[in-house]
Amino acid sequence: MLATMLIYIFGALAIFSGLMMILYRNPIHSALWFGLVLFSLAGIYALMQAHFLALIQILVYVGAITVLIVYVIALLNFDQRDLVGKVTILKGIAVIVAAILFIELLFYVGGLYVKGIAPPPEFGKAANIGLATLTRYLFPFEVISILLLVAVVGGVYIAKKD
Repeated sequence: MLATMLIYIFGALAIFSGLMMILYRNPIHSALWFGLVLFSLAGIYALMQAHFLALIQILVYVGAITVLIVYVIALLNFDQRDLVGKVTILKGIAVIVAAILFIELLFYVGGLYVKGIAPPPEFGKAANIGLATLTRYLFPFEVISILLLVAVVGGVYIAKKD
C-alpha cells in the first residue's frame, strides 16, 4: 500500500516537474526541473525493486546528463530574444507530436493497469539489461545515440549567433 502511494507521489512529481520544465523560459531552470523528473523516475525504479536501474538513473542521468545540459547551456550563453522567431512552426509540430505520444502512452498504461501485469522477477537486473542492450536492442540503442547527437547539433545550431 505504501509502495503504491509512493509510486503515485513520484509519478505526480515527475509530471509536475515535466510541466515546469516546459513552462519555464529560463533554460537553466528548465534543465534543473528536468533533473527532478529524472530523479523522481529513479524513485519509481527503486520502488519497483529495480535498484540497479535507480542507481544508474541517478548517477548517469541526474548527475552526468543534467550537469552536461547545464554546462552546454551556460557555454552557449544565448539570449532569449534569439529564439523567438526561429522555431515557430516547429513548436506547433512538436506540440502535436507530443499530444499524440501522450495519448498513446495513456492507452498503453491504461491497458497494462486493466490487465494487472506485474514486471517479471528478473526486471532491472544488471546482467539482463546489458545482455538485452548489446544483443536484441543493439540497433535501437545505436539509433538513439545518433538521435541524441543530432539533437545536440540542432541545439547548438539554434542557439548560435548569426
